[in-house]
Amino acid sequence: MSIQVKPSQVAKRLSISERRVRQLLTSGRMSGKRLENGRWLVDWPLQITPGERGPDMASYPTRLVKN
Repeated sequence: MSIQVKPSQVAKRLSISERRVRQLLTSGRMSGKRLENGRWLVDWPLQITPGERGPDMASYPTRLVKN
């Protein structure tokens, strides 16, 4: 069962801007619905489709991160 949350809540949880959340919604990479007043509701749990740009991370060697 999914619930719907505000983009501001998603942005805070993912440490990204609300604008970026709205861009992902508009492009269809994040699931949600637009209300009649122009505001968005995001489906939770999140389902984000990976983008097409950038390097293919599968071909990069893994590395250890020291704390």
